[in-house]
Amino acid sequence: MANEFIEKIEIEKFKCFNNFKAGGFKRINLIGGRNNVGKTTLLEACLLSMSANLEELYGNFLAIKTTRDVVNVMDSNYTDDIYIRKLIDQKELNISANNNVVSYKLQDDKYVIQCLNEKYQKTYTELDDFIKIKRLHAKWVAKSDLLSINVIYDGLLKILIDSLKKTNKYDELNEYLKDVFNIYNIDIIDDEPNIKKIKDGNYMPISSFGQGLKSFINIIASLLDVRKYIFIDEIENGIHYTLHDKMWEIIFKISKKEIFKYSQQHIQKNALSHMIESQKN
Repeated sequence: MANEFIEKIEIEKFKCFNNFKAGGFKRINLIGGRNNVGKTTLLEACLLSMSANLEELYGNFLAIKTTRDVVNVMDSNYTDDIYIRKLIDQKELNISANNNVVSYKLQDDKYVIQCLNEKYQKTYTELDDFIKIKRLHAKWVAKSDLLSINVIYDGLLKILIDSLKKTNKYDELNEYLKDVFNIYNIDIIDDEPNIKKIKDGNYMPISSFGQGLKSFINIIASLLDVRKYIFIDEIENGIHYTLHDKMWEIIFKISKKEIFKYSQQHIQKNALSHMIESQKN
């Protein structure tokens, strides 16, 4: 499954989808729809379908929960116990991508779980203990392939910048920043992301800049990062409409170099949403 291109997907009993099928996906796919028809849920289902094992499945569930409900997740009273209860209160789920199945179902007192070729039988308590032991929340939110404007923080940007430096993609990110925002570079100063507007200028904390810049850096840095799949929800949020065409130009340029990329766009004027899927030629 890890090496396959998603050509079709079937979703049963996941959020707004009781029995949903979509197919014919190619290297680039544009999917449109009005508000609240399930565009984000489709992205989430695609993310879940990539879960190769139990750890990835519940890590992806936690990433979905965080992007959907970040305020409550940041609440100190929102405990691991609440997390797991929110995640598995649904008793049945079935997602099939290219006939590879990710599913779980409550049978008697055990959840029967399938993640591609791996199968498990776990009680509620065993699943609860599994999540707590793995401490997946911080790990998976930081590295999740599901990107959202709601989950952009200094720690995430630091992880991305450090990763790009290790893979020699850091200079490329800065070139895009110069081209779009006339920013000389981004770097980690005093353990937080800082921006230098001109070559001989001073660094300023990224918190001094708008959300659109953070969103752009998150998207482009994630695309440059070494990942197989990326799902971007409502890609234009926070980014000025005059920069949309330029951003898409960069996305297409990067996508030609990478394996699989996904994104969703909600276009302000005509309420369309787009999902981009790119495969390395």
